[in-house]
Amino acid sequence: DKLITVAPLQTDASAGVSLSVRNYLGIAPGSKYGFPKDALMKLGSQDEVMIDLFSYRPADLAVLGGCWGVEGDGPEGPGAASVHHNLAIAGMKAVCVDAVAATIMGFTVEELPFLALGDKQGFGTSDVEMIWTRGNEVEEAQRAFWKPSRWKPAKPAA
Repeated sequence: DKLITVAPLQTDASAGVSLSVRNYLGIAPGSKYGFPKDALMKLGSQDEVMIDLFSYRPADLAVLGGCWGVEGDGPEGPGAASVHHNLAIAGMKAVCVDAVAATIMGFTVEELPFLALGDKQGFGTSDVEMIWTRGNEVEEAQRAFWKPSRWKPAKPAA
């Protein structure tokens, strides 16, 4: 059996982006953790919880993109907007796929702590310069998504 995670390119008010690894928050039962899984976030930082859930059964394939995505206060905030981007990103290492997607969306890897945590756990490099891609170069595919208004990017390490 293989596990495939599929998600659109989407911003998120709490995590900055909602991509392959954040998809795993959906497996926690709402009957236990509530909606939008507030009780789950009492177990640790959102970034740590995402990586913990991902480490239980890492995806064999991560697929992101498609015709439409969401920018701004996604997924359904008043500042959310649909984005027509016609882009697919896929790979065997979800952290690599998420790092490339986040960069294409105009985020930096340093702003998204879950990428460094996933890298440290061996789920793929978060260094976009080290990730081999086919098709368009990352710079050619870039389209800066509106950042969520309530999102606070991680501070760079000193």
